[in-house]
Amino acid sequence: MPIKSDDMFTRICKSLKIEKPEPEHKFVKDRRWRIDYAWPSIKLGVELEGGIYTKGRHVRGKGYANDMEKYNRMAEEGWCLLRYEPTKIDWKQIERLYLLCKIAEDRINHLL
Repeated sequence: MPIKSDDMFTRICKSLKIEKPEPEHKFVKDRRWRIDYAWPSIKLGVELEGGIYTKGRHVRGKGYANDMEKYNRMAEEGWCLLRYEPTKIDWKQIERLYLLCKIAEDRINHLL
C-alpha cells in the first residue's frame, strides 16, 4: 500500500530515528509477493491492510486465503510481520520491535 518512498510512514520512521524502510520489498524470488515496508537486514516487515471496511481484496475469500499463504511463507523465511489498518499504526510497537531486532542483529554479528 505504499504511495511513494517519502510518504508519511517513512517520515515518521525517520522522526523516530528508525532507518528508512524499503517500500514494496520482494522477500522471495519465486513469487511476486511484496511487503509494504521492510527492513530486510533484520527481516522485519509492516503491512498496511487496506479495504477492510469496503470489502476490499484483503477481506474477501480468495484475497484473504492468498494473504494467509504469503504471511505463512514469510514466517517460514524467518520474517516478523506487523499488520495494521493504515489509520491505526502502533508506532511504539514498531519502534520497540525494530530496536529489539537491531540488538539481536548486532549481537549475532559480534559473535561471528
